[in-house]
Amino acid sequence: MKVMINIKRMMINKKAKFPEGFVFERGDFSRSKRLNCYIKSQKIVSNICKILPILSGVYLLLYVCSRIISGGFWDYLLDVSQYLLVAMAAYVVVWLVKNYLSKYFPMIFIPLASLLVVVFVICNIQDDNALGKADILSFSGDFLAFAGTFCLGYYIFIQDKNKEAKEKRANIKRLIGIVEKLDIETLKLVRHNLTNAINYDQEWLSYYLDYEGLQGSDSDLKQYYDSYFRHIESINQELEKGDITKAERLEKEYMHDQNYSIQKYNHYEALSKLVDSLYDDKFVVSVSWLEKKENVDLINRLCREYFYIIENYVYNWLIKNNRDCVSVFDIEYELTDWLVENAPGIKEIIRFSSDRRIVCKAIHNCSLQFNQYSKKLDYVWAEYLLKHNTKEDG
Repeated sequence: MKVMINIKRMMINKKAKFPEGFVFERGDFSRSKRLNCYIKSQKIVSNICKILPILSGVYLLLYVCSRIISGGFWDYLLDVSQYLLVAMAAYVVVWLVKNYLSKYFPMIFIPLASLLVVVFVICNIQDDNALGKADILSFSGDFLAFAGTFCLGYYIFIQDKNKEAKEKRANIKRLIGIVEKLDIETLKLVRHNLTNAINYDQEWLSYYLDYEGLQGSDSDLKQYYDSYFRHIESINQELEKGDITKAERLEKEYMHDQNYSIQKYNHYEALSKLVDSLYDDKFVVSVSWLEKKENVDLINRLCREYFYIIENYVYNWLIKNNRDCVSVFDIEYELTDWLVENAPGIKEIIRFSSDRRIVCKAIHNCSLQFNQYSKKLDYVWAEYLLKHNTKEDG
């Protein structure tokens, strides 16, 4: 009870130091922005489709007026309305083709654009020698030859790309199968049903590179799988030595650490990223759980409210243990658990064990600000250090 009262007093006294607008971290919402752009474009096209009937009505009105009242002004308005109507209709057609037939869009757009350019040039030729039927037939044959050659070549190109993407997705499925098999084997290990080393396909890295070839580079995901397969190798080394107890302990510690991880992906998120890549839907929002807007806002709020509480906990720990410095890895789990059990407003947001990642991320973000805002501590290379002036005062 005394601890709770002290925490509330610290929050009241120190909260003014960090106004509501202070932001420790903004997160990465690139995929959600992409989805927002898609939704906005849908709204624009929807509004255009609503305007088209009005434009058609204006066009008919101007057309009728131009027939009733002769004059250059009405003819000019008629020409403007025609161009406007054609431009709007062409935009809607191009948007529909691009979004629903995006792979084959160049097959339709390039020949059509070429034809329109040629027709425009022909219609604006100021020459006494008009084009004859032979010229038109010759041009038609050349254009059909160009369009047929281009479309056939582009179709073959698309088919090759589809085949390559299919092969890469097959390798991604193999990587997913490897990870799922390892999950089963490590579960057997924890349940004391595994005594031999875990056999798995050692070509996992080449399969992962196919993922990057399909989806683009993701350093956070690669870093996770590098550490994951190093963990599997360390388990295999202990199993080959016959030390099953240590191998089991390594797996339990690894799964426990996942509940405190501040990496972009934990085990299940990393596997979900691989599964998402098997689908063609380019608007799948696959943002890390820690980078979802509501969680980033929550982390920022915890940073503002508990900055000085985290600072005082680390400072008191160093004084109590007569230390000048301590590694963050020696204290972060203890500090996280202490906040979850004692800090008001934190315990109520922790529904699952993995939710502690939010608290760990808030601690990490606060630690990065110690050098600038703390009068007691520095944070250098994942170590908390007492500031010299604090040590002298003590």
